Amino acid sequence: MDIPWEETLRRHDSRPQRSAFTPEHMREWYIERDLLPGGHERIIDHHMSLEKSAQVILQAAGLAYVIPYD
Repeated sequence: MDIPWEETLRRHDSRPQRSAFTPEHMREWYIERDLLPGGHERIIDHHMSLEKSAQVILQAAGLAYVIPYD
């Protein structure tokens, strides 16, 4: 996921384990747009809707064209 620092902090503050580490601790290891080498990752950013995010994940997993079973 490609999430800006400010959004990372906002999301962290909503987690039950937010007291496990502070924003100062997070700043020590946070690297903006920290991607693996090789260009194989699919980017999901904070502007994508839930539906678009799910579509990206399903396509990457080869499941974009699977018909749901009722």
